[in-house]
Amino acid sequence: QYKTDGELEMEKYQNQDPPHQTGRQFNLWLRRMVKLFIQEELMRAKMHQILGYNENLVIKKEDDLESVTKIADARISELFKEEDPDVMENIRKYEDWIRTVYKPTDEEVMYCAQTKSHHFLDTIRHILIEYQLPQD
Repeated sequence: QYKTDGELEMEKYQNQDPPHQTGRQFNLWLRRMVKLFIQEELMRAKMHQILGYNENLVIKKEDDLESVTKIADARISELFKEEDPDVMENIRKYEDWIRTVYKPTDEEVMYCAQTKSHHFLDTIRHILIEYQLPQD
């Protein structure tokens, strides 16, 4: 979804006449692009958080995005404290936990924006350069 939205935003930018684009139009476009980058990164980080059964959000580095998510032994052992665990109860607990962490907090959004801002801006800069080069 975010990739498609990003491509649509880029098409809008490319189809505008840059010399006639106002500063306000560019600022609005840039905000939409940064928002899309943050949403995509948060979605990826939340997915890793849930798959890794982590209490805290971890923003991965670009070269570490495909690494395998491993659940800490201590977290798994919590599910199997009892000799004969109630599986349905553990599933409900896990489901309840997911409901508490799936939606990013304001702090997580800010952390993502601060951690990844250089990457977002570099990517946007490269996109702008690419679209301003003469097309053959």
